[in-house]
Amino acid sequence: MFLKIHIWNFAMDTYFIRVLFATSVWVLHFQVSILGFISESQNSHVTCIARERRALLSFKQSLRDDFGILSTWRNDENNGDCCKWRGVECDNKTGHVHMLQLQRLSGVCNLTSLIELLNIQHLELTFCDFSDSQISEHMGSFKNLRYLNLSNSIFAASIPYALGNLSQLEYLDLSFSYGIRGGIPSQLGKLTSLRYLDLSRDGNGAGTGIMIPSP
Repeated sequence: MFLKIHIWNFAMDTYFIRVLFATSVWVLHFQVSILGFISESQNSHVTCIARERRALLSFKQSLRDDFGILSTWRNDENNGDCCKWRGVECDNKTGHVHMLQLQRLSGVCNLTSLIELLNIQHLELTFCDFSDSQISEHMGSFKNLRYLNLSNSIFAASIPYALGNLSQLEYLDLSFSYGIRGGIPSQLGKLTSLRYLDLSRDGNGAGTGIMIPSP
């Protein structure tokens, strides 16, 4: 009887050792997998494209920033990645800038300097004083642009015909953009993807719900 119990205890001990060993191996494998995932996630962060960073810095040069909106826009050791700049958002796979969202700036709005942002889809410049600036005809070069908001800003310009080239544009807001003069270009009738349009003005201009004329 004693021999049988001893053998049974030995078998049980062996079984538990095997279970413990298997569990340890699984835990170790799980930890390695987690560490690998974390490492991969950290290494997968892409930084902005150099030419797009230069374009943004060029755009900044002619602006006056009284509210510190562009305080992070610096090409130094700690701020060289423009994807981390305030108001800038990049594609997390390609590093291309696809969103620029800025408010309360003044000075000269040199939109031509942003031509290098070929993949930009969302451009918002609101509550800005660009009374010495025009809305550049080069706006028509942003072929991937889907969202354009220049509302509540001051421009010394008319609505450029080139906006009609933005075939992907779904949202256009030029409401209360003081200083914009002239009529609505017929070329805007080519914006077949447009889902939202606001061209409302102040008391001296047109009201909301303006129909886009056909070309």
